Amino acid sequence: MCGIFGVCGYEEAALSCIHGLYYLQHRGEKQWGICTTSAGEYDRFNLIKKMGKVEASEYDILKLKGNIAIGHVRYPTAGPADLDNAQPHIVLDPPLMYCANGDIVNYTDIRNNLEKKGVYFSSRNDGELEAKYLAYLIQRGKSPVDAIVQLMNDIEGAFSAILVYKGRMYAFRDKMGIRPIVYGMRKRNSHTSWIVSSESCGLDVIKAKFVGEIKPAEIIVFSPNSEPKTYDVSKKIRKPVRHCSHCVFECIYFARPESNIFNLSVYRFRKLLGSYLAKQITGCRQENSIVGSVPDSSNVAALGFHQESGIPLEFMLIRHHSTGRTFIASKDEREEKARLKYNPVRAVIRDKDVYVVDDSIVRGTTSRKIVRMLKNAGAKTVNLCISSPPIRFPCFYGIDTPTKAELIASSERLYDERKIQEFVEADHLEYLTLENLKNVIRDCGQNPEDFCFACMDGKYPTRLPAYKKSGCKGHCQ
Repeated sequence: MCGIFGVCGYEEAALSCIHGLYYLQHRGEKQWGICTTSAGEYDRFNLIKKMGKVEASEYDILKLKGNIAIGHVRYPTAGPADLDNAQPHIVLDPPLMYCANGDIVNYTDIRNNLEKKGVYFSSRNDGELEAKYLAYLIQRGKSPVDAIVQLMNDIEGAFSAILVYKGRMYAFRDKMGIRPIVYGMRKRNSHTSWIVSSESCGLDVIKAKFVGEIKPAEIIVFSPNSEPKTYDVSKKIRKPVRHCSHCVFECIYFARPESNIFNLSVYRFRKLLGSYLAKQITGCRQENSIVGSVPDSSNVAALGFHQESGIPLEFMLIRHHSTGRTFIASKDEREEKARLKYNPVRAVIRDKDVYVVDDSIVRGTTSRKIVRMLKNAGAKTVNLCISSPPIRFPCFYGIDTPTKAELIASSERLYDERKIQEFVEADHLEYLTLENLKNVIRDCGQNPEDFCFACMDGKYPTRLPAYKKSGCKGHCQ
């Protein structure tokens, strides 16, 4: 899972890009990078890549000159967490810079074919593969738009991406629209600049006006102080799709609540999740009961649960924000973060029937720690309420759900919800049903057929290579 950001046509492009990446930090905390250029000097690039969270010095900003900038925050799902795998990527012949969000499933086949043709790789990163593939096609005479169309046809999986070539910024998305990408504009002193972001919150922080989503199989070309050119290339896709496959887990967990992605409000979506979850639980006891969230991603769902059930809403767990997001931590970090991340408010919890709302259960270990924490703080009962269906299958498109063998709700682990309840030591466990998740999507004015539920129902929107079917998560040889 990653976040991408692009600025075209603004003299302080790098600073705007840094601010945008800061608001996309929740999408990746391991590495970040920015690359800049100018429309008149399109073969000269200024690049920085760093480990950790976004934090730029004055020297970095002075180095990153140019009126076009693209940036990336990374959470590794494939390839090690080092700077070689960090983005953006640069190719010198032809000169271009590139960044992307999402994972592709036929990485090994595409890479092997390019290596046979003499293309060199310095990482195991999907973004570098896509950048080198586009460079290979452009070097052989294809226009950037035609090269992107061939990329869309040949590469399977998720990619929302930004390419900069010869002073123009190309933003595009795979034919299924799995990962979000939006764009906006900003006018200052009669100059118009264009902004591309993984989520709309990135536009808000630099006061850019939201224009819209980049549609699946769409390419938008931005030039400084000019109107963008839009190419709908869906008719050039060899195997067109009937529906989109927007990642529903983006709306449940990953995106910021103030963002608008997939043409819906994430805040309203999560509030409805909580409302439907409360409706599922028959006989909610209001007397001597409280409801609260596992902050922060389930805060809004807990609000929806409270408003539907009438149970008082309380802050029962206080989060230590410097620990970051547990889901996007490594395995070793995850155990430590789960222990340090939350502290219970004992005065609120003591002798209460607690309804605690969380967005998902993946491995189950964090949920068990939270249940134990609440009981140790004096809770009379702990009812664990999950605002998504069970996560039973791994994701191969950019969400780092683990292998089936690690997923607590998979057929290779406990699977049965009663056994999961026993494992997490809750007095009651309630998952949102898949049908009610689809009802939430309908209530937001969208078609459930346009969303991917593969991590819940195992119905993947693309073909999977044999090694992925067997459970491998990385780019295996």
